[in-house]
Amino acid sequence: MNTLSSKLTSSTSARFSAFRLIDWSMRRELWEYRSIIWGPVIGLGAVLALYLVFLVKISWLPTHSSHMPVIGLEELRSWSGIVTTFLGLIGFVVGLHYSAGTLLAERRERTLLFWKSLPVSDAHAVLAKIAVSLLVLPAIVLALAAFHDLLVLGVLAFLPHDWSVSGALAVFGVQLGRTALFLMVWAAPAYAWAFLVSGVVRRAPTLWLLGLPVGLLLAEHMATPFDWLSRVATGYAGMGGALISTIRTQTCVRHAAGLPPAPPWGGEVHGECVQTGLRSGAELVTEWGVPMTACVVVAAVFFTLAVLRRRRAEAI
Repeated sequence: MNTLSSKLTSSTSARFSAFRLIDWSMRRELWEYRSIIWGPVIGLGAVLALYLVFLVKISWLPTHSSHMPVIGLEELRSWSGIVTTFLGLIGFVVGLHYSAGTLLAERRERTLLFWKSLPVSDAHAVLAKIAVSLLVLPAIVLALAAFHDLLVLGVLAFLPHDWSVSGALAVFGVQLGRTALFLMVWAAPAYAWAFLVSGVVRRAPTLWLLGLPVGLLLAEHMATPFDWLSRVATGYAGMGGALISTIRTQTCVRHAAGLPPAPPWGGEVHGECVQTGLRSGAELVTEWGVPMTACVVVAAVFFTLAVLRRRRAEAI
């Protein structure tokens, strides 16, 4: 009994210690690479600065009508899509820049020898870097995108409208979770390839990082029926107008049914909108299940190779 208890205690302590090491390594990465946080934030600041130009042009906002025109919501949806796509591209570029430079910088600056002297394994060190790319950075981008859409929603909620705010939020939560999973899984092979390049090359990582994928993209386009690389780019675009497209769906449904305008911050959750969100989740499993599984496998192979390479790495 005492032996079993001691084994459980040691196993729990080991897991806790591993978690603490990864957490400490992630904090170190965020402290060393501030661009992971400030890149998307500066991008959102630039977008909000351009918002003034957009506000001047939104002459479609109702003044005397009790209904918001559907065309106005479509314009707002397009703007939201542009904003979120812009944030997604910034996050993707920041993630690639970080992934392609972090292992190479350790060897160039000879800090690799210092980190290897600490009681942190290569697997823990690389896993912390992977977590920053696949968890922290997408979370920052999604939070900023959600903040932007909720800010727009908060302004529109006090204007005459034909949609339910709570319904829009409910479906937006489903779509946001679907988008987060889509982005993290489908971006994983690109980040994993960048980590492997960073651990192998001695110079010109951008050439290797972009050269081979571009060649594969051309070969994919000309010789195969697949379109994975193009879907990685369009995946961020799909994150764009999730909230506003939900509002547009409710507007069209209420107009078609001849219903009166929904009260501000109404509690209605339209069944058609909920079904739309559930259908999008079902389509994700049926249509994208196999490609997403392939992405996970490819990313796992690249990440494993990056860990093995770091074990043999030496300072440049």
